[in-house]
Order: sequence, then C-alpha cells, then structure tokens
Amino acid sequence: MKTILFPTDFSANANHALLYALKVADKMNAELRFFHSFKIPVFDTSMPLSLVEGLIEEEEKSAHDKMQAVINENPDPEIRELLSKIKVGVTIKKGFVIEGILEDAEEHYADMIVMGTKGAGGLAAAILGSNTTSVIAQLEIPILAVPEEALFNGFQRTAFASNLAEDELPAIEFFVNVSEAFGSQMYIFHVSPKDNLDELYKLEFFKRRLSDKWDLEKFMFITMENNDIENALHYLVVNHKIDMLAMLTHHHGFFRRIFSSSLTNKMAYHTHIPLFAFHSK
Repeated sequence: MKTILFPTDFSANANHALLYALKVADKMNAELRFFHSFKIPVFDTSMPLSLVEGLIEEEEKSAHDKMQAVINENPDPEIRELLSKIKVGVTIKKGFVIEGILEDAEEHYADMIVMGTKGAGGLAAAILGSNTTSVIAQLEIPILAVPEEALFNGFQRTAFASNLAEDELPAIEFFVNVSEAFGSQMYIFHVSPKDNLDELYKLEFFKRRLSDKWDLEKFMFITMENNDIENALHYLVVNHKIDMLAMLTHHHGFFRRIFSSSLTNKMAYHTHIPLFAFHSK
C-alpha cells in the first residue's frame, strides 16, 4: 500500500478518524493525502464577477487555514507525533465532494480511503449512500468508515463477514495485509439461512481456496445459522470483541441501512467499531 486518502470536513469527528488513518499509514508505510472540497458560495447573478471571485478566494483561504491547523497545530498529541513521521499531501478544491474524491483518488493512485461517520450524516454517508453507490463503485477503493465513538486499540481482533464467494478473495487479501500489519487475530464470519444443507460444502470449498494462499491457522472461522444477518453479525461482533468488521458492498441494502436513520436500532455496533467496505466488481 502506497497511498491513503483522507477526506475531511474539519469536524471533531473527522479529526477522530484521522488517528485511524495515521495509524494505518504508519503501519503500512503509506503516504496520507488530506482532501477537502469547499462549496462555491451561493450568490446573486447580478453581483459583479470580481465580487464573486473574491468570495470564492475567501472560501479557499479559509479551507487552507483550517487544513494547516489540522496538520501543524493539531490538539491531539498522538496525532501530532504521527504526523511528524508520515509523508502527507494535501488537495483542496472547490466543487462536489464525491466527484472531487474520485478525481483525487485516481490522480494520486489511492489504495484506500479513511473517513469519519456520525450517525446518518457526514462524508461517509454521502459516499456510501444509495444515490452514489454506483458512482463510487467505479473506483473500487476500500473505505474504512470510522464512527465517532470508536476507541482505537490497535485492531486486536478483526473480522471479515463472508458470503463464501470467490469474488471476496481480493478483498480478503487486502483485509489480511492490514490486519497482519497490526498483529490482529483474524476472524471469518459467515451467517447462513437456517436449514441450508449446502452451506457446509460451501465452507469447506472456501477454506480450500483460502488455503491456496494462506495457512488456515491464521483465521478463526465462525459460522452461524440465522435468517437475520444484521442481528447475527451484531451478536458475533459483540461476543468476539471485534475491533473492525470488513465486508463487500454487494450487500447494498445492508450498507444503506448502516448510513440511514435505522443505524442506532439495526446497526448499533457501528457506533463503536469501524467498518471496512470493499467494493464488489
């Protein structure tokens, strides 16, 4: 991994997610690129062009000042220490958030994105929301979404929620690389419908595919029969004290619910642990 993209809106939540981004960049020896896009001010069409340009310049200067404060005057001593060790880059541009992130990620060959989430809002909600899933999926970059209440403890236990599908293998490889950098205990979770006799065969075949690349002793395999995948994963995450959960975004409805008003009721564990979203091809 060479480059991590960190979109920020300069909120406290974004600064909280910055610690995660820096920790991953430090472990993976990657450059961390800060990204911020600012909106063009709404103005009266009768305003002189010079005045409009002046308003845009003010917005841009304000964004640069805030970015410099985050990088050079951060209130968190741990973040300041990590920033002193890691190569950083900065992009500030006017326009829409999603398009800007897509362009910057492509221009700088970003390997992953780290961003903060807060309830149903924030940057991650905009990017992973149902209206933009098809757009961001073109980029095929993993997104680590960090909730406001998450406490970083080194990713001691990480889990990949698997459908036992062949197309998950590249995502699992990325997941393994990040997890191993932190020395994590890695879990493979699989939730299947009740009374599905094919699941045992699928699991054994999937294990054989994993064994082509890794020693299976790297993983703890946990399977569960339940027709409600959300409640089952909630139980597994809590019961096994998972610090980060990864999965493919072909679970479209699942991800829409994560960033909807049902977050508290249906996805309570996301208020405490990051979700690592890998885009299915």
